[in-house]
Amino acid sequence: MTKLLLIRHAQSLWNLENKAQGHLDSPLTDLGVKQSKLLANYLKDKNICKIYSSNLGRALSTAKIISKNIGISIEEVADLREIMLGEWEGMVGEEIANKYKDIYHNWFRYPSKTLIPQGESIEELRKRIIPAFYNIINKHDGETIAVVSHGGVIVTFVAHLLKVNLDNIYWKLEISNASLSIMDFYENNHFRLLTLNNTFYLY
Repeated sequence: MTKLLLIRHAQSLWNLENKAQGHLDSPLTDLGVKQSKLLANYLKDKNICKIYSSNLGRALSTAKIISKNIGISIEEVADLREIMLGEWEGMVGEEIANKYKDIYHNWFRYPSKTLIPQGESIEELRKRIIPAFYNIINKHDGETIAVVSHGGVIVTFVAHLLKVNLDNIYWKLEISNASLSIMDFYENNHFRLLTLNNTFYLY
C-alpha cells in the first residue's frame, strides 16, 4: 500500500488578491508561510519518505518549508503544475467576467467543455497529471509520500479516481490553501479516499 498525502499550496499573494494564476505565479503571503509551517509541524510524525512538488513557485515554496521542517527531500515535477489559464492569468475575477462574459459564464457551468483563450483545456490538464500521479505512486509501494500541487490539479485527480463527471464536481469541491487530502493506494491502483480538504491543523 502507498499512502498519498496530497497538499494544495499555501496562500499566495494572488490568492489574496483574487487574481487568476495558472502558470504565472506570486509569492506566498505571510499567512501562507505560517500555514506552511503549521502543516509541516502536523506532518512531522507521518513517516513521509519523499516530497514531490509542482515546479511553480507557490507550490515549491510550500514544499520547501515542509522539507526544511521535517528533513525530507523534494523532487520537482513540472506535470503537477496548475492548469494554464492563458489570457486570464494575472487578471482579477471581476475583470475576467467583464471582458470574457460568455466564456467566463461557461467556465463555471461546463468547465470541461470550455477553453480559455490561449489556455489549457481540462482534458489536457487531465492527460498530463494522471500519468504523473501514477508514476509517483507506483514508485513508492509500502511508503508514505507527499505531493504539493494546486486546487485544479487536486480536483481533477479526485474526479478521475471517483469516476465523476468533471462538470458535476469541478466547482463543488473546496480545496483550501495548505489543505491535506489523504489516499491509500493498493495493487492495480485500487484506492481509498480517507480525508479531503483537511485544514484543522491551521487553527
